[in-house]
Amino acid sequence: MSERYAAWQSAIEDDPRAAYVERLLALLPTAPMFFAGHDEARNEQLVRDAGLTVVESRTEQMHEPESEPGTGPATASFHWMIARKGAD
Repeated sequence: MSERYAAWQSAIEDDPRAAYVERLLALLPTAPMFFAGHDEARNEQLVRDAGLTVVESRTEQMHEPESEPGTGPATASFHWMIARKGAD
């Protein structure tokens, strides 16, 4: 895992914002990420309904210097989950 993180970190350093996403996704083909607008409880329920067990779930807030060009700073919330196949 640390080797994959190091590869990911080096891929995004000094890259323009538009280019690093494609490079990142190319490095992590077995770990897809999905984005949705549901709250934490709904996200967790959807994962459980899909037959997975939620191992870890947390929401983090991140300060974004400029979320959209010309709009200035913003705070964004991200709900992260790790889930696995099978029961507890």
